[in-house]
Amino acid sequence: MSKTMAPLYATDGLIADGSPLAGELAKLKALPGSPKEKAAAALQLVQDHVRYLMVGMNGGNYVPQKPAETWTLRYGDCKAKTLLLLSLLRGLGIEAEPVLASSTLGDSVPERLPTAAAFDHVLVRAVIDGQSYWLDGTGLGSRLEDIGDTPRFGSVLPVRTAGAELMPIQTHANARPTIDVSVEADESGHEKLPTVFDAKAVLRGQIATMISTGLGQMDAKRRDEMVQGFFSEQVGTAQYSQIGVTTDAALATVTFTAHGVTSSPWKLSDRRYRRDASKLIDEISFAPDRARPAWLAIPVATSAPIGIRYHLRLRLPQGGKGYAIEGEQGLSKTVAGYDLRRTVQLKDGVLDVEERIDATGVEIAADRLPDERDALATVQAMSPHVIGPAKPTYLWDYSPATIAAWPQSKAVEATFAKAIAADAEDATGYSSRSNFRWGIGDYKNALVDLDKAIGIKPDVDLYLQRAYRRFQTGDVTGALADGRMARQLDPASGAAVGTVATYLAESGKLDDALGMVDAKIAIGGEARDGYRSFKATLLGTYGDPAKAIEIIDAQLAEKPGMTGLFNERCWVKGSRNVELESAMQDCTKAVELSSGSMAALDSRAMLWFRMGRFDDALRDLDVVVAQEPGKEPSRYMRGIVLHRLGRASEGDAEIAVARRIDPRIDAVYARYGIKP
Repeated sequence: MSKTMAPLYATDGLIADGSPLAGELAKLKALPGSPKEKAAAALQLVQDHVRYLMVGMNGGNYVPQKPAETWTLRYGDCKAKTLLLLSLLRGLGIEAEPVLASSTLGDSVPERLPTAAAFDHVLVRAVIDGQSYWLDGTGLGSRLEDIGDTPRFGSVLPVRTAGAELMPIQTHANARPTIDVSVEADESGHEKLPTVFDAKAVLRGQIATMISTGLGQMDAKRRDEMVQGFFSEQVGTAQYSQIGVTTDAALATVTFTAHGVTSSPWKLSDRRYRRDASKLIDEISFAPDRARPAWLAIPVATSAPIGIRYHLRLRLPQGGKGYAIEGEQGLSKTVAGYDLRRTVQLKDGVLDVEERIDATGVEIAADRLPDERDALATVQAMSPHVIGPAKPTYLWDYSPATIAAWPQSKAVEATFAKAIAADAEDATGYSSRSNFRWGIGDYKNALVDLDKAIGIKPDVDLYLQRAYRRFQTGDVTGALADGRMARQLDPASGAAVGTVATYLAESGKLDDALGMVDAKIAIGGEARDGYRSFKATLLGTYGDPAKAIEIIDAQLAEKPGMTGLFNERCWVKGSRNVELESAMQDCTKAVELSSGSMAALDSRAMLWFRMGRFDDALRDLDVVVAQEPGKEPSRYMRGIVLHRLGRASEGDAEIAVARRIDPRIDAVYARYGIKP
């Protein structure tokens, strides 16, 4: 095969003196720099100035188009581009030869018969200073820094007059990351405020060239949607006040930029705020399928070489005081076919994280798979996290005015304002800002934003959200109206039915609420049990607790596996102050079966309260509040219990927190006859 193809790639005399192509060769020769730099320039010329067009007629057409014709037409397939590049390189005095490759068969080429059908591609192998460079004219966006990168073609066949054997290409990580992302984030006010960020992504090589070509066919909206879609993978769903795209043909790059806000990544765990300080490495998956015995001896081909870099610079709350990093901060390791690099630093209130992952394209032997999987799992288990102070603060610890004055909050407001102004037809800007404002206690303006969002896009979720918030601010009539609108939009919505029924009962129309629920129960199906439990809740809260208990008893008799019903029965008995002796059995079983759920402890605390055992109630509530500080019913009851124990000032503080989280909390417990 090598000998047969060799005459087709002879280059003597193909660049005629005085021809346009000879002029291009002269320009390349005149360039300053090393042979490697001139080879890179020749490759760029072929890639950037000759479009790819496959020629597959006449039995595959193994004869390449002549370089002069290719340069005139400005298009050609892999054969034509290879012969053109080969002619230029040899004209520069650079050792070069064509090599046949298979874009799909890879490592199985040595197992095939030596026929032309074993190959579907051809490229150039150049040798400079004793090093092989695999130069593909059909590629896009290759530059000097990239010409040492290795394609994953497995074994290739050099085309030589004397013939040749197959030559394996030993892959390695690319010189530069194909995707290079940097994020500047502000979380300096508080962990639970939205994150304000500036993001920049530089895309290189083939992907950049393809995007550059596509940009010419996009309007501004489609362009912005593309950039938003890209950054959603980096920072999550966000609202954007600014989006930009720039291209650089000389560098073969596309640069995306964005300014926006996204949801806070901080989670409260073990009484401390925590957030990930790693991204790329945690997202690697390596789980080769070995479900059949015959597959156990098969090696794994890893991803073709590609590199991604991620850099995060984050301003922490409280100037970083009390914050620490847990996990492996420095990493330099090759695992599961990836070169992994990471550095993490926390200094002067700023977290600095830099990660790079490079797929190397190597093959992993079958007997190495368990060790590689274990090594990756170990690396990911040791991924770094940022841990907040031992004594965290919460948004309800501050007044809305104080929160609004923080630079992070001002930046959030400014970003939302610009995002909303940029697209007046998008309701998500208003709904997202409503969530932010509600979270900091600015209830009035939060509702105004919801009004505007519904004016743009009146959907079920927005109506239900506004119904609940109206209810929390005491507007039961408005809440019921929103619930009815949601149900009108989607009569099958269980959430809408539950909302309407609850606010009917709250309005003193319990019979109407029960009638709605009974109609759903009569339909049967999978939702029947949920509606029966909801009916028990309505009766237990607004009606006859004995009837509620009767429904729960019947459900437990039919389906004893519904263990959550023990908690429901415990709560009904405790909150309504009935059947207290049997209630203790329900509460105990609910706690035993709850698997750590705080709801059962909260219910039992209510029972202890009814029995006058305030110390026992406080112990259960202490556990609940420690695990779920934002559970306002438990905080309210804890305040009530502290009052009963003569610790009024502590009780007032707890009740104030509960009221800040839920403005209607007093009304909720007044229904049960419980007041401070």
